[in-house]
Amino acid sequence: MVPQSCERNYQYRRCSMRRATGPLRMRGVPGPLRVRRVTGPLRVRGVPGPLRVRDLPGPLRVRRVTGPLRVRGVPGAGAEFLQ
Repeated sequence: MVPQSCERNYQYRRCSMRRATGPLRMRGVPGPLRVRRVTGPLRVRGVPGPLRVRDLPGPLRVRRVTGPLRVRGVPGAGAEFLQ
């Protein structure tokens, strides 16, 4: 199962994302970004229980981020993966 979006409904443990496909658009950041590591809690709708990204088969594709996203050195929390 590929997580489609992040929600507040489920709490996830700290995890590292090995691969995220697709460009990422964030307010105040010129150009697309790529996610290399996730250090905060990850919430995914429709997936019960704790989840570690390395336990998922294959690459993780994130289509939309609806929760806050913090990037070191970048102010603001809004971000969305382009589809």
